[in-house]
Amino acid sequence: MFILDDLFLSPFKGLWFIFNEIKKRAEAELYDESLVQKQLLRLELENEMEGLDRNLYEQKRDELLERLKIIRERKPKETKEVYDD
Repeated sequence: MFILDDLFLSPFKGLWFIFNEIKKRAEAELYDESLVQKQLLRLELENEMEGLDRNLYEQKRDELLERLKIIRERKPKETKEVYDD
């Protein structure tokens, strides 16, 4: 009985593994502090060089600063979880 279960479930286990890896990589990119800092720097340089519309610049800056705040708030939680295990 267990052999049949393994045969039927193995494709789903493989897909589950792939989806988990994609999720981990997407979260790593989403919560990468250095990437957000580079985007902020690029935005500031673009504003200085090309003179972006003030509202557009402030909107993008605020979004990036909010992401940076979330990343920094999340870091202590992740560190604590590692030590709790």
